[in-house]
Amino acid sequence: MNLYDVLSSILRRLLDQHAPHEIGIVTLDRGPDSVRRALAERNLPVSDDSRLNAAAVITAAGIRGHERQVIIVTITSPDALRRNFGAAIDAYIAMSRAVKQLFVIELAA
Repeated sequence: MNLYDVLSSILRRLLDQHAPHEIGIVTLDRGPDSVRRALAERNLPVSDDSRLNAAAVITAAGIRGHERQVIIVTITSPDALRRNFGAAIDAYIAMSRAVKQLFVIELAA
């Protein structure tokens, strides 16, 4: 299974319990565009605009100040959080936006 398969499976299950705008997907070590495209191709309600009725697929900077009921954080590089203090701050921002549920997905090569 790849990252897109894992995310789409989790997102489909979450959409049974939450409105799309209550869900955020934050990519810590890869740009959100490829993730957003892959989920949109799977007919999932995703957007880069946190004001739409869609799951926001954005960076930590983009989610700053926008809490969501559910946050999914993706990490695809084992050293992503060790690279510098900025990475740790991004992780804190992303993980502290979840009101009810937080999922952290780390895919190792």
